[in-house]
Amino acid sequence: MQTDIGDYIKKNMKFLSNPIRAKKAGHPPGTLTYTGEVADNKVKLDLITFDSDSCNEFEFDKTDELLAKFDKDKINWINVVGLHDVEVINETGNFFNLHPLVLEDILNTQQQPKIDIEDENIFITLKMLKVNKSGDIDIEHVSFILGSNYVISFQERQQDVFDNIRDRLINNKGKARKRTSDYLFYLLIDAVVDNYYYVLDNINDKIDELEQAIYFNPSHDNFQKIIDYKKHLIHLKKLIYPLESCIRELLDDEVSTINNNYIKYYNDVLDHLKSIIQDLDVLREILIGHVELYMSALNNKMNSVMKTLTIVASIFIPLTFIAGVYGMNFRYMPELESKWGYPLILLIMLITGLGMLFYMKKKKWF
Repeated sequence: MQTDIGDYIKKNMKFLSNPIRAKKAGHPPGTLTYTGEVADNKVKLDLITFDSDSCNEFEFDKTDELLAKFDKDKINWINVVGLHDVEVINETGNFFNLHPLVLEDILNTQQQPKIDIEDENIFITLKMLKVNKSGDIDIEHVSFILGSNYVISFQERQQDVFDNIRDRLINNKGKARKRTSDYLFYLLIDAVVDNYYYVLDNINDKIDELEQAIYFNPSHDNFQKIIDYKKHLIHLKKLIYPLESCIRELLDDEVSTINNNYIKYYNDVLDHLKSIIQDLDVLREILIGHVELYMSALNNKMNSVMKTLTIVASIFIPLTFIAGVYGMNFRYMPELESKWGYPLILLIMLITGLGMLFYMKKKKWF
């Protein structure tokens, strides 16, 4: 069962009322403060080391154990699941000589997508969108760091988005194990971007359902859903649009250190982002059309009510005239003395009313 879009917005759009975010105010740059939801579980540390001939997978509870397994002769993929333990993030950053501002952005779940290209590594942070089993859209803050022989991914919580990449490496499917960390970096970004399509399909289905609901029931609740969807799409565009600029900067020859052999793959990601942003704009245009549909359906509904009232009023006009004639206070009115006067007048009124209905029906006024 899909969750109402209004519930989704209330649950996920807390940018203006995040008390943890407010705690960052006044702190010096580089202060490590996690701004997401507090969790009780331990941070999960995964490590996959691979080359063209072999692949090893490890799972650790402590940072020093993971870093001890770091293999300088292979490609290393470190996946950190959980950002609530600041000490783990700090220890990882110290080992790879990451700037404190980079670590701050990793922990700041309200950070918009951005990229930072240095001589030794490339840092990018973005938003992962995923449709969960209830039909809701989960928003997760993720960050990737690319080094000469390593990629580090930071996630707020465990997701299955990267399971396919993990499977390709472990079971040697495709060419992932034969390529460098630049290609793994691309695979991770591409996995996040591909999920945007699933999210858009989910939203598109809901908008189609809303169109049918508006056509048959132009209620205030349905109109409010249109407004909520428009806010929703604006919010999603704010999360996705900056990523396009990030990928463009990544492809800039003057600053990028990406292997030229993989530039075409990043260009493909850029094309996907352009397409997604266009789809968001199209959905917004559709919602504008839904507003017009709502107003049209509402007017049609009102016209139908007015037509019914007009027909009823038109039928009663001659009946009121007849009743008015025999309601006049004259002393000599022959019909009043007849015992058939009352039923005769009722019969005349009935015939007149039915005649009016027949005439209107013949004219196709209803």
